Amino acid sequence: MAAPGVTYNDPKRVTDSGAGADASSASTRPQLTLAAKAFVGAVVLVASVVVGRAIFRGMPGENVQFVTLLFLSVLAARMKLTLPAFDSCMSMNLPFLLIAVAQLDVSQAVIVGAVSTLAQSLPSPGSPTKPLQMLFNICIIANAIAISCFFASRTTGWPAAAKPVVITATALVFFVADTLPVATIIALTEHRNWVRTWDSIVLLTFPYFVLSAGVATIVVSWALYLGWQLPSVLLVVMYCVYRSFRHYFKTAQTSGSARAKG
Repeated sequence: MAAPGVTYNDPKRVTDSGAGADASSASTRPQLTLAAKAFVGAVVLVASVVVGRAIFRGMPGENVQFVTLLFLSVLAARMKLTLPAFDSCMSMNLPFLLIAVAQLDVSQAVIVGAVSTLAQSLPSPGSPTKPLQMLFNICIIANAIAISCFFASRTTGWPAAAKPVVITATALVFFVADTLPVATIIALTEHRNWVRTWDSIVLLTFPYFVLSAGVATIVVSWALYLGWQLPSVLLVVMYCVYRSFRHYFKTAQTSGSARAKG
């Protein structure tokens, strides 16, 4: 699963059944429970309403900010990491999504989130494509962006000096709206305790969300003076963050394997 970014990433569970699966592999792969199917259906239904309303609202005219954020968020989405001990991944596109929520129309923000999550969910070369998993991930992010945009719209009358507070609070709303569905589907498919699952995901990803909120606040605050070249610099910053997290997660996995063998 995904979340921008955290998304569901389990190839054994949220996948289409039938095509390409032999009997032996099907018998060893846990199937979606009725509760999990109902949850996935609910997430997709809500996202369909969100996207439908976004399309109905129409798109603003040509927008350099929109095109810039869309392009950069897709590139950042391909910098993704698998969370240790979880079938989910985290990508580096979250700051761009938060900037989109703060600066763009809700229709544009939803498109940025959906397209970048599609890019995040694309499999590596040689790996099978999982349309249902991709759809579920896109729907999670579309819903999280819509909720965040709604929250941000309630603060339009706030003074400009409160912008950092607004972006930080919006990031927190996005964090909850993104990680809760991921924890829920993992708990339902792997028969884990839901509270403990969400708590573990929070411990792994919260520092990244705090960092993303801080970076997004800086970009939005300074973009008025430096123009929209600033997000391009942000992509370099997020690549460095990606390298740092990759090293940390790899070290954590190596230490865990060593303790298990010992």
